[in-house]
Amino acid sequence: MTFLAHSERNWLAQIQPTVRDAGERHNRGVRLRRARQGLIPLWVGEGDLPPPAVAAEAAKASIDRGETFYTYQAGIPPLREAIAAT
Repeated sequence: MTFLAHSERNWLAQIQPTVRDAGERHNRGVRLRRARQGLIPLWVGEGDLPPPAVAAEAAKASIDRGETFYTYQAGIPPLREAIAAT
């Protein structure tokens, strides 16, 4: 069963290699960095360790409060007010 028209089958070949291979380059970089002794990975992605209990509990509480959407771009008002007060 064919889902794509013939002209759409080669869409991946039409994407520039630099864009098409970005994911694999990123994965290779992650593997190389993880191989370094003493390196603490702070880049975006999956961490190597489970989150601390306090972070997991805070995340669960946030979900229970319905805070499951993106925050304000400028930050949540209580945080902004606290920063401005210091």
